[in-house]
Amino acid sequence: MPTDSIIEIQPFYQPDTAYWASVQVEPSTGVPLDSVFPAREVPPVVVRRSLFASHTLPVNHTDLQPRQQHGAAPWLFVLIVVLAALTYLYVSSRKIKIKELLSSTVDRRTLDRLVRGNNLTPMRLMSIGLLLSSLAAVTVSHMALAKTGFLGWMLSAAALSAAYFIRWGLLRVLGRVFDNEEAMSAYINSSYLYHLLLTMALIPLTLMLVYMPWGNTAVLGTMGGLVALAFAMRMIRGVKLFLTISSTTSFYLFYYLCTVELAPLLVLIWWFFAQ
Repeated sequence: MPTDSIIEIQPFYQPDTAYWASVQVEPSTGVPLDSVFPAREVPPVVVRRSLFASHTLPVNHTDLQPRQQHGAAPWLFVLIVVLAALTYLYVSSRKIKIKELLSSTVDRRTLDRLVRGNNLTPMRLMSIGLLLSSLAAVTVSHMALAKTGFLGWMLSAAALSAAYFIRWGLLRVLGRVFDNEEAMSAYINSSYLYHLLLTMALIPLTLMLVYMPWGNTAVLGTMGGLVALAFAMRMIRGVKLFLTISSTTSFYLFYYLCTVELAPLLVLIWWFFAQ
């Protein structure tokens, strides 16, 4: 091919090297000073702390331990298991059937047959009060006296047990003073069986209360509802027993209820709302 047939193609745009050599540029943005487009302000760099910074461990500090959540004390679990085992042993040793126990709370004949047939003497019935007081002390020590530990539970259990047996002792004294021991004895025996049922129902709820902190409101509401239901049923049963067995007038029934049942309840309600 002849050399005179080759056409040299020039670029369409020729940069003006002399112009670019004389252009002054803004150092921070790199934009020419005589540009028609204003330079944009670059926002400052903001360094934010990571959400997971507190859970990370530096490489050069291998002896550090990650953050741990502290749950309930181990002795609480052991204590609840021991109380559950003692309740089971009590029911099995006395050969108490659950169906018969439920029926005794509403039927006097079943109550008498259960107490006499299973040889439930007053001393053996008192152990139910110890179980219920010890279980209630777990809730008190866990919710209100958590910092006192095992000593707080022991003090709570001792105080609740003392109040429990002082109350029943006062009932015995009133029954003897007003010559109404038969009705009072039937009422106390019925109350013990109510408390046994309440103990059996509260054991799993207490375990949930200690180890399910996200459900404290629901568990406490359920426990309060069961206690209120047991109290109401026991009161109704007591009134029925006094009206059918008691040899005295209804005035003494009103005296019993006001002195031993309603007065302590009103004091507790007043103390609760006063806090």
